[in-house]
Amino acid sequence: MMNETNRISLLGILGRNLENPHLRTLRSMAPDELIGFQVHRPRPPERSKEEYWIDKFCTADADTLSTYFSPRIRYFMEESCLRAWEMRKSIIGTEVVRTDVPKVVFEDYLMFFEVGLAQDLISELFPADKRMITPSCCPDHFSLTGASVETMFAFFGPYLFQAIDQSKLREWEKEEKRSEITECVEVQLRDPTSRHGILKLRIGWSLGHGLVNTLYKI
Repeated sequence: MMNETNRISLLGILGRNLENPHLRTLRSMAPDELIGFQVHRPRPPERSKEEYWIDKFCTADADTLSTYFSPRIRYFMEESCLRAWEMRKSIIGTEVVRTDVPKVVFEDYLMFFEVGLAQDLISELFPADKRMITPSCCPDHFSLTGASVETMFAFFGPYLFQAIDQSKLREWEKEEKRSEITECVEVQLRDPTSRHGILKLRIGWSLGHGLVNTLYKI
């Protein structure tokens, strides 16, 4: 006999697959008072640092970068202090883009971009009335979240936009009806007026895997 907890879990699965005739039959097993019951999953957490491999030195080839990154994100990357130093030294690659690769398959990748003109980036991506400030992992730093989903496609380009959209965190946000704002994009700053910062993204495993295999071949 199916208990109430199992019935609620079953409804959460069935609610996302209503077109399947077999699942419609299973749905009828649940009592009437549970029909329409909203099941909430916990927010997908990030893993601890020890559960990622870190890729740091990627290609700086313009044609390769343009495959994955829009002109807009590349502009802010080029304005970073690190990139300016690399160009003066004529370094063939770049450490402006760091990727944390999960050791567990199908978990989200984490991408970190060194960026300049951080205040312009914030104005473009983060609506003033939706911004949320939280402590960062580093002392004396903080993170800004609350990026506008509407602006992400134009800012990041089709590849990164889709990669963000396929992350476990973004899928959870959509289940929770968070259609306008996302926490998959954040900026880490030293203080509220910093001109330089780190743009952090959570992206899905499938597209993240393809991106890493191309960017970090040098």
